[in-house]
Amino acid sequence: MRKTNLVFLALLPFTLGCPETEVNQRPIQVDPLDQVKAACIEVNPQRINFDDVDITNEETQSSKRVAISNTCEGQLTIEKIQLTGQDINVFKFSNLEKVLLGESEVTSFEVTFTPPVAGEYKARLEISSNDENNPTVGVRLDGAALSPVIEVTPESYDYGAPYIGCEAEMSVKIRNVGNTDLVVSGVEVFSAADQEYSLDLDPLTNGSLPFVVAPYDKSRGEPVVDIWLDYL
Repeated sequence: MRKTNLVFLALLPFTLGCPETEVNQRPIQVDPLDQVKAACIEVNPQRINFDDVDITNEETQSSKRVAISNTCEGQLTIEKIQLTGQDINVFKFSNLEKVLLGESEVTSFEVTFTPPVAGEYKARLEISSNDENNPTVGVRLDGAALSPVIEVTPESYDYGAPYIGCEAEMSVKIRNVGNTDLVVSGVEVFSAADQEYSLDLDPLTNGSLPFVVAPYDKSRGEPVVDIWLDYL
C-alpha cells in the first residue's frame, strides 16, 4: 500500500498594524448636566474711603457695607475673608449674611473704621471664593482720622539756683501736631509754693484765652504759642 502524506496549509491573512488615530471609535458624549457650572464673584465697592472721622466727638468710628454677588450659574462659596496690611487693627468686619450664593444672589457685610489717634490708615480686605478665574478679590481700605494733638516743650526744666531777687525765665511752647484745630482753654500752675512762680500768657501776642492753635506746619515752623513761667 502506498502511503500518501496530505499537507494542509493554513493561509493567514497578512495584517498591518494601524495607528490608534485611525481606529474608528465612537466619540464620548458628555451630558451637559454632568458638567460643573462655574461660579463668578463680584464685589462692590472695590475701594472704601473713610474720610475725616473726627475722633474728638463721641462717635469715633465710621461704618460702610460691602456687597458680594454671584453673576454665573454655579454656586458661589465664600471661603475666607481676611484683613492684610499695616493698619489691620483699626478696621473690623462683621459676619456674612450667608456664604453660599446661587446665581444672581447677593450677600453683604459691614466694615468698621475705628482710629485711635489722628492720622491716615490703610489696609486691604481679601475675599476668597471658589471662583476659579478670580479666587481672591481685594477691597482697598483708606481711613483718615481728625484730631488735635497738643505738644508742650520742654516737658521738664531745671531753673538751677538763681540768687534771691533774680528771676529765672522759661518759655513754654505749645504746638498742635494733630490735623485739626486745637483749643487751649486754660493754663494753670500746680506747686507747693505758687508764690514762687509767675505765669505770663502774653496776651498782647497770643490774645486772650481760649487759644485756637492750627495744625503745626513744619516747613514754616509755625504756629507756636509761647507762654512764660518765671521762677521768682
